[in-house]
Amino acid sequence: MRLIRRSFCTQGVTLFFALIALVSCSNALSSGAVSSSSTTKSASSSDITAIVLDSVGGSAIVGATVVVTNSSGNQVCSTTTGSDGTVSLTSYLTLGSIYSITATYINSSTSVYNAASEMVNYVATSGTTVALYCHTLGITGVSATAPTIEYVKCSVDSGSTWSTLTSGTTISGSFEIEASVLGVVAVKATSLSGFGVGIDIDQMPTSTNGYYTSSSSYGSLVSTTTDAVYDSTTKKYRTVNVFNLSGLTFLSGSHTLELVAYDVANNRVEERIPFTLK
Repeated sequence: MRLIRRSFCTQGVTLFFALIALVSCSNALSSGAVSSSSTTKSASSSDITAIVLDSVGGSAIVGATVVVTNSSGNQVCSTTTGSDGTVSLTSYLTLGSIYSITATYINSSTSVYNAASEMVNYVATSGTTVALYCHTLGITGVSATAPTIEYVKCSVDSGSTWSTLTSGTTISGSFEIEASVLGVVAVKATSLSGFGVGIDIDQMPTSTNGYYTSSSSYGSLVSTTTDAVYDSTTKKYRTVNVFNLSGLTFLSGSHTLELVAYDVANNRVEERIPFTLK
């Protein structure tokens, strides 16, 4: 039985301070490896910054395109990362408003795309850095398009009824999470870096932590999977995962559900949903 604490794991804390040291008011960042256990980290100023990396724990990407859209789907800005892989979004965003932030990158010398990365439903918060991960595009000819999170639902009665999990939801007792994700190619585990759909509590799911169907070690926490069913209406592949978290012990109070999904070409999407456990 795993005890979920409100603080990050030891690794996440270490990386938290590493990122603070690397991201200054001038957004100075070395070109070496950078790692983060969560998509958003506190920065050392009131700036809102985006950083684009070639992998989780990888190197910064220079010249990546960062596009921000608001909750109405209107583009707020399109800009490119500098020599440190970062870009300031402060002047484009309104604090407290919700945005989707997407990163894409094409190598100018080879004309080869990296996989796309998107963070959805980001609430603009002063002094944060949003990390986006554009891995190597794993399949030639596949569109560099991030998957779409169709919905995230919660059930407190063993799956008999489901309700949409939204920011600030209060959950009483043990629960299950159902997530539906659409991709231009299948959203499921691959021999590359992707793991399909994964979730974790208070930290970002990665290939080494979290709950996802590709990991047999967490089999008791994952109950149902429907992989890569082609939907003729959306023209995309739909994957639905049900994560049974009733085997975990949670501390009551504020938590964040973090969901990450990779398609088989390494295109990536992430969403963080704050909730309260009663």
